[in-house]
Amino acid sequence: MNSSNNIHEEYNVLLVIIWLISIVLIFLAVTFLIFIIGKRRYAKIQNSEGYMSLSVDLKKSRIKINNDSEVRNVDPWFFRKTALSSGKWVKLSDFLNCLPSEIKEQIENLLQAKKAEKIRFSIIDNKMLQIQSFIKFQVNNFEGDLANCFIEWKNFSVKDEKVFKEIEESNEYLFDEKNKYFALAFILNVSNISTVENFINLFKKQCAVKEIFNIKPILKWNKLFFIFPFEDFSPVEAKAAIEQIVTAAKTYVKCYSRMVTFNNQLLNNISEEKFNILFDYIKIRYAGEKQGKLIEISNKWLEENDFIDFEKQYKIIEDEIKESKIITNEEILFKNFSNKKFATRKLTFKNRFLELNHATNDSIKNLDIYKDLIFNFYDNVEKYKLNNSLVFIEDFILNSVGPEKIIFADAKCKNLIQIIEFGNLNSINNLKIMLEKKLKGERINLAIKINKISEPIVNLISPWIKFIWIGENITSRLSDPATLLLLNSLFKKAMQHDIKVVLEKLNYKFYKKVLYKYKQNIIYTNID
Repeated sequence: MNSSNNIHEEYNVLLVIIWLISIVLIFLAVTFLIFIIGKRRYAKIQNSEGYMSLSVDLKKSRIKINNDSEVRNVDPWFFRKTALSSGKWVKLSDFLNCLPSEIKEQIENLLQAKKAEKIRFSIIDNKMLQIQSFIKFQVNNFEGDLANCFIEWKNFSVKDEKVFKEIEESNEYLFDEKNKYFALAFILNVSNISTVENFINLFKKQCAVKEIFNIKPILKWNKLFFIFPFEDFSPVEAKAAIEQIVTAAKTYVKCYSRMVTFNNQLLNNISEEKFNILFDYIKIRYAGEKQGKLIEISNKWLEENDFIDFEKQYKIIEDEIKESKIITNEEILFKNFSNKKFATRKLTFKNRFLELNHATNDSIKNLDIYKDLIFNFYDNVEKYKLNNSLVFIEDFILNSVGPEKIIFADAKCKNLIQIIEFGNLNSINNLKIMLEKKLKGERINLAIKINKISEPIVNLISPWIKFIWIGENITSRLSDPATLLLLNSLFKKAMQHDIKVVLEKLNYKFYKKVLYKYKQNIIYTNID
């Protein structure tokens, strides 16, 4: 009897043990499954980016995604509480309540005032995912009670945000003898970058994986320095980090022209002026070489005859800029379709720079000294005889000049036409928005010069400009059906907004019939 009871008790204990083990295993399996799902969702969200084209019905206070929009990878996590991704109208308040209160208020004010403007902000999800989203919301235009808007976002792990410190615009740190560091400098192709922040973001993920944190970024116009201070990095760690970034940067060669590395010893015995000359020298000397090559510079460079000759010529040009002697002009002859001729002057900035060692027309526009000349021109615009003149300036430089000086130059100089050399859509759109805010519907003598044509470029045509200059690259291809189709759209928009079109080096006799219906709006320069 006792033996039977003991067996029964042992059997019960065994069942309890099996039951407990089963519960533990089920708990571990569920926990592991939740971890895997969470990890995959986290990876998917943190690496995601996307954009939406949105319509806002102001009368009914509702919003929806346009049918032509595309959402890449995933819907934005910060809108998951709404039914926005369904493509149907949802309450505008549901959309706005997903955003920080101060951003919600800004967007409401823009919509109420019917103002086209861009807002940048970020949101952090602190609960579980530790995601930070960088967001750009843009009100593009209004059609009655309908607002056309655009939102784009890019998600990062909060850990990624520890890779770089805040961008500084002062380079005092570089020249302070107390500071010991290695530096990696990018000479940026400003015209190919939407924002410097976006360029920096390209390196965050890889650096975070390699545990590279506390890089100090310093921006001086088109020179971006990644500083690796010895208080955060040993020399070995700094060199290894630079190697990682250089390897990653080879994927993004359109964003920069050169990569340069140096340490603090380079700057111990030279002035900031000489440092800038050295970088302009590098911009020209290596202009034709592959961007992926890393250039290591030291004090020995300053002793080379080639650099010494460059520096002498550079300082002569600097003096000429200060004395406003460097700008030359040449006459341009125009004709219209009635064969009426008239002439004007084209101001030329670049000729003198071509005397610098290794300089080309394309490399000159990225020089600090060229940018300084443009700034000097706008600061002293009243000193020049600018009436009835044309001046061509790159869009990314005019973004730095600012709308106030552009408008001031127009007011002070009768019939000066400032022609914006198109670089990229982001650069020229920023300039357009800044100018429209200041002008408030007024028009000044502004033009855009384009050397390529596409539908987004055609969409730039609106009353903010009075002229559009079509470059020789386009006028030489008027027999191409695709080019002619886009030009027809451009001509129609130009006529609609009373914008004159200049065709550079047009073969008038050959294309007269094709262009005749737009004759009132077209003037041209002859083939040489």
